[in-house]
Amino acid sequence: MNGDKNNPTTNNEMFYNPVEVDYNTIFYRNEYGGIDSDDKKGRKMIAELKLYRALYNFLWMLEQLTFTANKLENKLKDDNISYEQKKLYQEELNLINKYYRRVHKLFQESYDDK
Repeated sequence: MNGDKNNPTTNNEMFYNPVEVDYNTIFYRNEYGGIDSDDKKGRKMIAELKLYRALYNFLWMLEQLTFTANKLENKLKDDNISYEQKKLYQEELNLINKYYRRVHKLFQESYDDK
């Protein structure tokens, strides 16, 4: 940042300024939930900020599992579906909750792994 408070600018060769650049155009989630970029500077940012760590993949998975579990819970509240459908939704929700606990454990282990 320069010293002129009327003309503040940030020049950082290592990182994109998030005020000027939409990070959604630089970064994306790959098929494993990892943070990735096709941009040279974006890849350097991932390395410098250690966004390659497994904990970010696990966190993304937990978010996806929570989203899916919420959708299933809403389906279970629907009085217009059959008992058989509710049973299937409940079985799927149980599987997701079980998987969530496994992924959460991995997340905690990777978080503790500096």
